[in-house]
Amino acid sequence: MRSEIEAKIKAVRDALSSNDITRVRTASNELETTTQRINPDVYSQAGTSAGTETSAGASTSDSDTGTVEGEYREV
Repeated sequence: MRSEIEAKIKAVRDALSSNDITRVRTASNELETTTQRINPDVYSQAGTSAGTETSAGASTSDSDTGTVEGEYREV
């Protein structure tokens, strides 16, 4: 996957240097399609590990700061 994306990025850069707008659009559309195809995998991996860290971090930070959810004070 990585080499495929790197090849698409190189194609976009080459197209930009050639000043051919049709080639730039085609190359950037191909890059976008490729990145959209891998995004669900990346976000699911990041979400799994981040979710675990966030829930653990949130419980300690709430108790440290003494924050109670739902209370507010008007100024």
